[in-house]
Amino acid sequence: MTQGYIFFGIGGYDPQKTIECAYALSVSLKLVDPDRETCVIVEDFDRVPKRYENGFDYIIKLPYGRSEIGHHDYRIDWWQIYYATPFDETIYLDTFSLAISNISSFWELTEE
Repeated sequence: MTQGYIFFGIGGYDPQKTIECAYALSVSLKLVDPDRETCVIVEDFDRVPKRYENGFDYIIKLPYGRSEIGHHDYRIDWWQIYYATPFDETIYLDTFSLAISNISSFWELTEE
């Protein structure tokens, strides 16, 4: 069973800053929880600079596109995470976060 973290790399008032924050989150997760993979959901693959591509295990395009073009709140498309995740078990994290210590204990919450 695969476990991983998923977050958005879309939306906001500054799309480039959003991708930079997603990259920083992914790299920080890999440092504190190297046993799990990361996935960023993007609006278009071309918006991810080549220098950031190796920072993610998966880069997945928003399955159904933006619900409302030009809407700055990317959370309007949060429902699409269910269809985009490559993992059996997924934890969503806000893009504008950093993992500063081991968060693998989050996974204990998913156990029955």
